[in-house]
Parts: sequence; structure tokens; C-alpha cells
Amino acid sequence: VLPHYEGTQEGAQALYIMADALLQNKQESNAAEYFRRLYSKYPQDPRAAEAHYKTGLALYRIAPDPRLDQSVTYSALKELQGFLEAYPQSEHRKEVEQMLFDLQDNLAKKELITADLYYNLGTYLGNNYISAIITARNALKSYPYTKHREDLLFIIVEASYQQAINSVESKKQGRLREVIDAYYNYENAFPEGKHLKRAKTLRDRAQRMIVS
Repeated sequence: VLPHYEGTQEGAQALYIMADALLQNKQESNAAEYFRRLYSKYPQDPRAAEAHYKTGLALYRIAPDPRLDQSVTYSALKELQGFLEAYPQSEHRKEVEQMLFDLQDNLAKKELITADLYYNLGTYLGNNYISAIITARNALKSYPYTKHREDLLFIIVEASYQQAINSVESKKQGRLREVIDAYYNYENAFPEGKHLKRAKTLRDRAQRMIVS
């Protein structure tokens, strides 16, 4: 039926019915394609805004586990951000903002998993501690409000300590001081943090090795 109505006044309605049926039958990927086609081909149609919103909603529902490829997550973010830019006063605004936070947390969790992996690799085939630190710092920069912020800050403390004690003597003192800095970044953000006891232990060990 859809090709028959394409380009006519009934075309947008036909697309919407098809897309919504797919969404209700939990065929989110296909639903997103039809909703996207609707708002792209018929931007002036009264259903265009709802179709744009439901494109993002459908993709949000199938966003994968953080350990998997995040292509769908990025597509969902793009659709939902585009929706808010096009319809800033929409009744769906709060819901869309929450979905955006959830998706960003998904990406932050993936970065945390990656940082953990680097940390656990240690000095295998090189210095993986610096990779753990860089990954965690980039995640904090990209997703400053993530619920994984504490774990990301703590892994910087841990990786900084391990990097320091495995350093050559010419770099060790500077890196021990970086441990102290990383500790206070963590403590200032989470003065009652779940990792505070361990973080203090690493700080104290680093301080004892610093030459005055």
C-alpha cells in the first residue's frame, strides 16, 4: 500500500500507521526507519513531530548493553537531540531529556569497562595504566553528569598509583604527586565515597614514597 500513496496527502498517514504498528509489535528497528521516512519526506505534516520523537524512542528501546557495539545508541542520541532542537517546547521534552541522560550513561559505562580492562592489563605489552587514565578522563569530560563519575574518578587514582610505582626513577616522583592530585579530585567530588578508604590507602602509600 505504501508505494501507492507515496507523495499523496495520504502518504504520511500510511507511513505513520505502518511505523506505529511495527513499534507496538516491538519491531523497533523497522519502526524507526518508517518514522524517519515520514518526518523526512513530509516535514510539514502534523504527524512529523511525533514521528521524529518516536524515531528516537524506538532506537532508545533497543540501545544495546554497554559491552556491545554502540552504533544504535549513537543513532538514538542523534535522533533525540535533533528532536529537541526542532521542537524545544514539546510535551515530550522531559522524557526525551531523561532518555538522553540514560543513553549517555550507557556510553560512560562502556568507557568505564574499557578503562577497567586497561587497568587489569597492567604492564602487559606496554603501559596500559596511562590508557586507563586517559580513557577515564575523556569519559568524565564527555559525560560530566554520569552516575559512573565516582568509579571513573577512582580508577584514575588506582591507575595513577600503579603507573607511579612502575615508573623509572626519573619519572616516579612526579607521578607519585599525580596520585595525590587524583586522590583529592576524588575526595572533593565524593567525600563519603564508596572507594574512599582504598583511595586514602593509595594516597598514603604515595606520600610515603615522595622525597621531600
